[in-house]
Amino acid sequence: MEDYQKNINPKYLHSEITGKILQGFYNVANKIGYGFGIELFKRALIVEFEAMNLEYELDKAQKLIYKEKEIGVFTIDILIEQKVNISIICEPNILRIHEISLSNQLKNSDIEVGLLLSFHIDSEHKRLFYSNDLKAKHKTYQV
Repeated sequence: MEDYQKNINPKYLHSEITGKILQGFYNVANKIGYGFGIELFKRALIVEFEAMNLEYELDKAQKLIYKEKEIGVFTIDILIEQKVNISIICEPNILRIHEISLSNQLKNSDIEVGLLLSFHIDSEHKRLFYSNDLKAKHKTYQV
């Protein structure tokens, strides 16, 4: 059995992909440690993802639309398989502001699943979900 399979929960969307991502995350966290910048962790994660044959896009620009007008772009740290948004931080704790930031990225894209990865003393992660059905429903009620 692959290590990532312990992170698979079939009730979660894209669980097999997130299981592999989490395996790669904890491999990097355990081998490198903490105290480095986000860019080094991104590069190490890419090595892991390539070994797992996961398709990825690094620093993916995403259009931000407001009232049907493009007002700019935001950047997704790593996009996996066009399905999972990875946000990386190097903080001692995942704070609510980090969760809100990732949630807003999900809300303003077609991506439903996000992983917040914190490389620090006690590396941790959070999984967020924002359904496209809910996004469409909210758009219907905009004034």
